[in-house]
Amino acid sequence: MSYTAYKLRSFRNPHFRLKEGKGPGNEALINWVTLPHDWREKCKQAFGDPELAAIPTLLEKHYHRDPKAADFYANWKRPDDRNLDYNLIQEYTTNASVLNAVIATMANRRALRKALGGSTAGVWETIYRDIEAMRPRVGHTLKVPSLKRTLANYKKDGYEALISGKLGNRNTAKIKDEKQQALLEELLKYNKNLDNEQIMGLYNIAAEKIGWPTISASTVANKRRDLGLYIEAGRRGLSSFINKKSMQVKRSAPTKPLYYWTLDGWDVELLYQQTGLDSKGHQVTTYTNRLNAVVVLDPNVKYPIGYAIGTHETPALIREALRNAVNHTRELFGQRYKPWQLQSDRYGIKKLTPLYEALSEYFTPAAARLARSKRVEPYFKELNKSIQMMPNWSGYGVTVDPDKQPNAEYLNKIRHMFPDEAGCRAQIVHMLEMKRMELRDKLLANWEQTPEADRLVCDDAEYLNLFGATTGFTNRLHHYGLQVTIGGEELVYDSFDVRFRELSHVNWCVKYDPDDLSKVLVVDAKASGNKLVEELNTMQFVLEQKYVQPMALKDRKEGDAEELARVRDFNKQLKDNIVERGAQNYEVLNPILSRPELEGTLTKLLLVDSMGQYKDNKSQARLAGAKAKQLAERNERREQAKAERMAEREELSAKEEYLDGKMDFNEYF
Repeated sequence: MSYTAYKLRSFRNPHFRLKEGKGPGNEALINWVTLPHDWREKCKQAFGDPELAAIPTLLEKHYHRDPKAADFYANWKRPDDRNLDYNLIQEYTTNASVLNAVIATMANRRALRKALGGSTAGVWETIYRDIEAMRPRVGHTLKVPSLKRTLANYKKDGYEALISGKLGNRNTAKIKDEKQQALLEELLKYNKNLDNEQIMGLYNIAAEKIGWPTISASTVANKRRDLGLYIEAGRRGLSSFINKKSMQVKRSAPTKPLYYWTLDGWDVELLYQQTGLDSKGHQVTTYTNRLNAVVVLDPNVKYPIGYAIGTHETPALIREALRNAVNHTRELFGQRYKPWQLQSDRYGIKKLTPLYEALSEYFTPAAARLARSKRVEPYFKELNKSIQMMPNWSGYGVTVDPDKQPNAEYLNKIRHMFPDEAGCRAQIVHMLEMKRMELRDKLLANWEQTPEADRLVCDDAEYLNLFGATTGFTNRLHHYGLQVTIGGEELVYDSFDVRFRELSHVNWCVKYDPDDLSKVLVVDAKASGNKLVEELNTMQFVLEQKYVQPMALKDRKEGDAEELARVRDFNKQLKDNIVERGAQNYEVLNPILSRPELEGTLTKLLLVDSMGQYKDNKSQARLAGAKAKQLAERNERREQAKAERMAEREELSAKEEYLDGKMDFNEYF
């Protein structure tokens, strides 16, 4: 039938098509009686007579799917605690349902005699015939020759009688006792990681002496598979168990920059050559050297926010990487910032924890031996791919398939072309800077969306306290400032904070950034001679490098005058503060000095009055208040006159500006 003819017949006869086809599993249904006679005859020849097939057999009248059988087989366990697969559950449920129909049919003798024409002869032949007729319809797998035995076992043992002995005969299992199970499990997780043949041999030696059945290597292999969870730690160690068998936590990347940093050391897969002396003093060149890069990663966009490169991972290298990260935030955002959360592995945890906790709001070390918890670990694999094209690339690691590693023979041939240590460092720096350049715009865009409240500023004092280097000595303040020797150069620092000048007796430990000596942090310290013994850190000041003024006016440059004015203003304020302090002292002491019992004692001493002047007699002391008042009035008159002169100048300037706007002097030329 063509599709056009099919559509036309469906249109002309509304009873022809019972259901329109929608696709596989939802095919069209055609009414059998509406088909032409010749079409029906061809269908009968190909598929049989559907009118006869529609007549249910004797068994089918009693057949229904047994839900209890389906539940039993779905929950049944093999000796190794595995469930039956889906197909077996369906097969056994169908077979049990057919046997239930056989039992129900034979129990209804009246219906059976009626179906057999009033005689019970040929009962089994009828059942055999009906079972075969039901096979294509219900899909059972019962065998007619053994049906009577199967039915008898089913009546005796119930649903379990239908389960194959290969799956359910626990009596034939070689390992059925808990002692046997325990022995084999301990052999499987033995730290020597024995193979199946070795374990079989050791087990069978004990089994023969105890009287247990011996086992084969295939049994060991099956148990190795089934007990994988329990033997992993013994075979490969606790780290392998934690990373491969224990439950892992799935996490999402931070939504904003600096919400979360993670760091770790990476033995970069780039080889370099190095020449040195061996134990005998001979010059030897090695070509298998690798550098370690400690990378601080911001997973927001997988941005390498900080890094440091060394021959191997050390606490000092980690500190340098974090210093680089904090300084890089100033390059990105205009000032230094700290992360909200910092994560690291447990390397040097005791020594570095104070730094980690001071640098971040929350320090969360990774769980011991759980490499998957650190986002930086898989990041190193991405970095490794980016350097794969370099000629000195050494591969992925010793545990990777050898077919995926570079040609070792070729590497050996070109080893003389490997860079030295400096060249290898340059390769790593270039790779990381390219990563930064690639992701910089994306990171900056995300930073713009970061709320101000979530931006943790790292000021100069905090930065220098965390990452500043020290000279190993202490210094004291002199009138010209605090003189420090850094890298063989004498530098002078000072502060415009009056409190600092009060502490010229304190020993100061100087903390500085080798890359920026414009500012230093000083903290009070304990010293032996001038050698640093201990940082007390109860007082701290940020000092500026002393500005050097030229002696000759001709040598003056831009900014000199402003810096000179800063010093003069500071000194003037300092002097005013001292005078004010003396005045306050005088006001406090004046009532005491006026007491009769002190006549001729303290009043004869040189005392500083409210103007900072010394008096040596009582009359001058009595006049001090009046003179101070006169001086204050004179100063007030001077300030008033100065203000009037400024007002006159401003008025004159305004008049000139007005006249310039009203008169055109070009008319007179």
